[in-house]
Amino acid sequence: MKRTLNFWIDVIIYLLMAFLLFSGFLIKFTMPPGTGGALLLLGMDRHGWGVWHFWVAVALLIGVALHLWLHWSWMRVTTPHYWKRAWAPGLIALLILALAALAAPFVVQPTLVPGGGEKHEREMAESVAHLITPAETPPDGT
Repeated sequence: MKRTLNFWIDVIIYLLMAFLLFSGFLIKFTMPPGTGGALLLLGMDRHGWGVWHFWVAVALLIGVALHLWLHWSWMRVTTPHYWKRAWAPGLIALLILALAALAAPFVVQPTLVPGGGEKHEREMAESVAHLITPAETPPDGT
């Protein structure tokens, strides 16, 4: 039972990572900042894909946590071999680092730059204008 569960959790983790890679490249390169709602893929714009990217990342985090839980006894036995006496503080440090990474977005405050967001979006839109030109319009504009 545990082996079967571990297998399927690993398969799901792999598929989630593949989707994150796909959606990350899609958001970064195919639908770059500034394209807004002008480009659609499967009915979703850049922001819609960003929502999927976020929630799949949350699912991946849960999957990795389950994976680590299933392998906890192996980790307890193996870690001291590699980290010697530092194995317990090392695992505690990794746990604290993970918790800090989860808490950081709720604690840090961004700096407001007057006009920065809209100006940046306009500049990005101008730099990718060729991507959102309707297909029936020839590239030379005639």
